Amino acid sequence: MENKGKEEEIQKYQIPFFLTLCKNTDEEKSSGIIKFKIFPDGFIQPGFIYLNDPETNKTYTIFLNPYLNIPEIYKGEVNFEEYE
Repeated sequence: MENKGKEEEIQKYQIPFFLTLCKNTDEEKSSGIIKFKIFPDGFIQPGFIYLNDPETNKTYTIFLNPYLNIPEIYKGEVNFEEYE
């Protein structure tokens, strides 16, 4: 019975998102496959992944910061001019 509560809680936080746009310093795509380069020294090619929550119609940006080892998540559509 205890496990059922955990499953319900996990499902409560599963939200479907739609991909609206992906871009890195080489290309920009709204469908298909896009690759982000990861180098042996830990450098990650800067990139943006834009998602839309269909329930609220809100947009979120996942920014692949080349200087951090975790993605940054922002509400709304965010761009950083130095990575354009």
